[in-house]
Amino acid sequence: MEQRTLVIFGAAVVTAALFLGSQLVPPLALLLNLIGPVPAAYAHMRFGALAGAAVIALSCAALMVLLPPILSLGFLLQYGIAAFCVPLLLRRGLTWDRAIIGTIGIGLAIAMPLLMAVASGQGLGASGLVRQEAGRAIVQALHYHEETGAGAQDREALEQTLVTMAEAFVLIYPAVAIVVLGILAAVVIMLLQVFAKGHYHIHGPPFAQWKAPDFLVWGVIAAGFGLVLNNPAVKVVAANALVILLPVYFVQGLAVVTHFLRRKAVSPMLRSLAYFLIFILNPLPLLVTVMGVFDIWIDFRKPRINKTS
Repeated sequence: MEQRTLVIFGAAVVTAALFLGSQLVPPLALLLNLIGPVPAAYAHMRFGALAGAAVIALSCAALMVLLPPILSLGFLLQYGIAAFCVPLLLRRGLTWDRAIIGTIGIGLAIAMPLLMAVASGQGLGASGLVRQEAGRAIVQALHYHEETGAGAQDREALEQTLVTMAEAFVLIYPAVAIVVLGILAAVVIMLLQVFAKGHYHIHGPPFAQWKAPDFLVWGVIAAGFGLVLNNPAVKVVAANALVILLPVYFVQGLAVVTHFLRRKAVSPMLRSLAYFLIFILNPLPLLVTVMGVFDIWIDFRKPRINKTS
């Protein structure tokens, strides 16, 4: 009981600190938001749903004292869904990949009605609210840009770029929401595996052996053709489909890379360097995604039999 209490209170303190840090130190917000749900998810995995819910509730109560109440709702959406749903599904015996899909489904079922309710309250549609928030983000980005003392010509070029990106985002925000939820759930599962230490077991294939269902490739092919059709509605659907499916094949390509790195017994330090370069060095992400797509037909991980004469 004492260990359980310590874990719950410790996880609540760390969770609240991570969310506060994401609000107070914007450059670290992405990293902190990715790992923010992990403490509550860990408590849930070790001690059950009540422990996980207690961590979320204690963190939210502390943040309501320290921050404006509206940010507490943001906390529940950003951290609460992944922190509670991922371990809930894992403890029910779902494999890690199905737990990611389940978390995405639950997250959308909660977030989309809230988005529509907020938009309706402001007399807007969901896309209108997203466009409004994108506009605010552009204004904030331009304000930061002006503080750096950059010239007017640079500001105009940046504004054009941001407006173009915002318009694209308004069209694909449903797919972006799915991808963000998926990434968040995957990071939580990865870190839960790191911290398991025999306290719990996560079901599912080793990452190096994972592959997407073969039929998904037809979605990629159909979406590719949809982009070249002269039909705006079809193009929007195709773009959303590609935003969802291409990251899936990037993950499959990453699994192929992991397979070869382990087969060659590459040291953990060099493996970490390889992953880092894959994420930041163009065109490696594209090449890894292509590898994931062609793995369906080539099966890079299939054992090869050396024929000797």
